[in-house]
Amino acid sequence: MYTPTICKYYPGGTLKIEAIMPCYNECVRVPATDDQPAQLMGALHGSFCDKEFFRVQKALEVVPELVQHVVSMVSSSGQSDVRVSGSREAPLPFNGAAFNDANEVYQALVYFARVFADQMNVQPPGAAMRAWRNRTGVIMGLPADISPDGARYVVGTMATWLKINLEAISDQNPDDFMEFHDRMREVFQINARWPRTARPEFSQMPCPSEGCKGRVAVYPPHDFGDDQVVKCEKCGRVFPEGEYDFYWRLFKQVTAEEDPRKRHLLKKYGAA
Repeated sequence: MYTPTICKYYPGGTLKIEAIMPCYNECVRVPATDDQPAQLMGALHGSFCDKEFFRVQKALEVVPELVQHVVSMVSSSGQSDVRVSGSREAPLPFNGAAFNDANEVYQALVYFARVFADQMNVQPPGAAMRAWRNRTGVIMGLPADISPDGARYVVGTMATWLKINLEAISDQNPDDFMEFHDRMREVFQINARWPRTARPEFSQMPCPSEGCKGRVAVYPPHDFGDDQVVKCEKCGRVFPEGEYDFYWRLFKQVTAEEDPRKRHLLKKYGAA
C-alpha cells in the first residue's frame, strides 16, 4: 500500500519526510501499474489534496468578476425575446439564461457560507445573512434590478469570506466540502457559456529560473478540472501546477523567515 508523504522543515533547518493521510477523494498522483499500486495524493488541506483545494480556491477567485460579467449581459438588446413584466418603465430585452446562471452561483455561495459558518461556529458574511429568501427560507437569488457592480460586490463578499476560511473549511465535514467542490464546477461551466478574455494575475514570486527574476503570470483555468497556466513573461518558462505550488510555498517560507540558510534553496531548486 502506497502512503503519501510530505517534506517538512523544522527549527534548525532540519528536513524530515513524514507520512500523511491520502486525499478523501482518493485523487491519484500516479496511476497503478501491473507492478505498483496507484500513488494517491496526500491530504495537505484538511482531508483534501492540493488539486481539490486549489480548484475550489480558483473558482472563488474567478466568481466575482464572472458574475459581474454575466449580470451585465442580463439586459442587453438582441439576447432574448423574454421580457420583464410589472415595470412602470418600458421593458428591456431580458436574458433569462444569464440571470439564471448568476442566481445559481449566488445561491450556492449563500448556502455554503451558512453551512460552513455553522460548522465552524463563526459569524457568516453579512451578504449571506441578508440574502433574499421566500417565506419558507428558500434562497431566491439576486434582486432582479441589481447592477453588475452590485452583483460583484455581493458575490465578492461571500467568495472572499469562503476563500479566507477555506483551509478551515477543508477540515470540516468532508462530504460537505465535496458537495461544495462539485457545485463550484458551475463557475467554470458558466465561464465557458459566457466567454470573456482571460486576464492573468501576477505572482508576488519572481521567476526562480537562474538569472531571470521575471514576472510570473497566472492564468485561470478555462474549465473545471483544467490546470491554471503559469508562465514567466520574461523567459517564457511554463510551470506545471504542482511545480509552481512547490516554488510558491518555498518562496513564502523563505520570505517569512528571512533565513539566509534557506535562501539558497530557491536558487538551487529553481535553476533551469
